[in-house]
Amino acid sequence: MEKQFELFPPVERLLNYEQLQEKLGGITRRTIDRWLSEGIFPAGCKVLISGSARFRESAVDEWIRAGCRGAGDE
Repeated sequence: MEKQFELFPPVERLLNYEQLQEKLGGITRRTIDRWLSEGIFPAGCKVLISGSARFRESAVDEWIRAGCRGAGDE
């Protein structure tokens, strides 16, 4: 059997602020920014694309499954 290669890697869904706010129960953008600056959100969750913030849905989902633990949590 011939091994097949994918030409393009799977595309990860990225959320904008509004989508992230909805996913997290309507928290404010200011709270999201504070969580980012305090290290509560996972490292690498936020990416900038042409100056616009996006959030990796897989990282957010993993963070939620882990109990939304921040940098100082055990």
